[in-house]
Amino acid sequence: MTHLHGGGASDAAAASIENRNTQPFRPSGPFHAEVRMRDGAEAAAKAAVPWGYCYEKDTVYITAESFQSLYDALIRLCYLTPFVERILPAGLPVYNCIGRMGLIWARRKMSSTFA
Repeated sequence: MTHLHGGGASDAAAASIENRNTQPFRPSGPFHAEVRMRDGAEAAAKAAVPWGYCYEKDTVYITAESFQSLYDALIRLCYLTPFVERILPAGLPVYNCIGRMGLIWARRKMSSTFA
């Protein structure tokens, strides 16, 4: 059990984390989100069209039945393209392997530099 001491806010936060009698906040849907793209209408269209989301000017409109589907839609809109989403299951292990090989190469370079 973690105990934080330092004042009202930190004590309240620690008590909240340790409280096992409350349920997590899980709002029920449907949800209607409006995402304004700071880069304007062109950015809104570029982000919305591949996913089939409605948009008008600089705003993308998302309707989702659950909080999880809203979260997924926002992740897609902000970070993914349909192509990237399709290759993600295979791509993540490949990129992990490439990263590990890069670390091995860097460690060898460093050890030979300082040897």
